[in-house]
Amino acid sequence: MTAIRRIRADEAAVVTDLWDDMARSADDGGPLSARGRRNITAMLTLAADHDEVFCLVAENDGHIVAFTVGRLVRGQLLPGVGGEIEEFYLIPAARASGLSRALADAVIEQLRSLGAGIIWHHVCRDDQAAQGFWQHLGFEGDTIRFALYPG
Repeated sequence: MTAIRRIRADEAAVVTDLWDDMARSADDGGPLSARGRRNITAMLTLAADHDEVFCLVAENDGHIVAFTVGRLVRGQLLPGVGGEIEEFYLIPAARASGLSRALADAVIEQLRSLGAGIIWHHVCRDDQAAQGFWQHLGFEGDTIRFALYPG
């Protein structure tokens, strides 16, 4: 049985390991640096009790198999409060089981309960599967983000 719940502070290092897996699995990714690991672990520790930033984990048989990070966004130009799904990761063995949908529903529900109106999630341009997943949940493409890489 899989349970989705808020992270506990003592689980931050475990979720950082999953974050490292997520970074390594990206086409242009790689391992987290030691500094990056420290910063992410510190952020996740604080997210356990923060009012506007949170991490939800999915636990199956005592093991964390997925996580998502959400935060409220208070823009100066848009009225109200928005929400951002910043990270969303499931270990490969947990995919295609309905857990992706359950975790997405949970992060959306948490953001809504905190007052978020519009909710955003960035997806890579080339990731058609992720785009289809979020569109199936009712998300719409609304911006294009350009990047200027060094070199």
